[in-house]
Amino acid sequence: MLCDPELPNCFDLGGNLSLSVGDLNKCDEDGSDGKKGRADLCRDQLSELNEYVKVDVASNVTSLQDEAGLLKLVEGASVVVITVPLSTSLLAAMNDKCRASINKTRFIYALSTGVFSTIFCDFGESFVVNDKDGENPATSQVENILTSNPAVVKVLEDHGRHGLETGDYVTFQRSSDGESTYEVKVTGPFTFELPGMDALACS
Repeated sequence: MLCDPELPNCFDLGGNLSLSVGDLNKCDEDGSDGKKGRADLCRDQLSELNEYVKVDVASNVTSLQDEAGLLKLVEGASVVVITVPLSTSLLAAMNDKCRASINKTRFIYALSTGVFSTIFCDFGESFVVNDKDGENPATSQVENILTSNPAVVKVLEDHGRHGLETGDYVTFQRSSDGESTYEVKVTGPFTFELPGMDALACS
């Protein structure tokens, strides 16, 4: 279900590939009753992307300032994706309604404003993100593991600092117990402990 009743303008042509200059001219030439919003103008091209997906346009929302109409769209949805600027209070209300829905509707807000962009995802209380920065996981080569309690791991210094922080998780590859994941407590730029891992028992 698409919802964007606003009329297209010249700025939309820079970021919406489904709109053309002809859409702007058509809106200028038609009477007020014949003008189409951005969602109506984009529907046909979006439908061509997958013939098995039905693409509808919400007809009961007349403006992006129609808070009651926008909140009503959440009902029955499995995912709500917002890509237009809305007030913070309305975004919060929509997110709250998604969380309170029976089928735990997912909420995604993504906005691009030139060189800057923002994204917010809420997939429910049970969804946990452990990735703090989105970067690919760093790798280090282990020099040795000290036989202590807890076990202390030292990485090769010529490979650079391990870059870990206390509370991060590491996975050891090519170890005898497969690829197990452990929480770490950082003790230095090249060393960290594995709380709960008694290396004395392995000696």
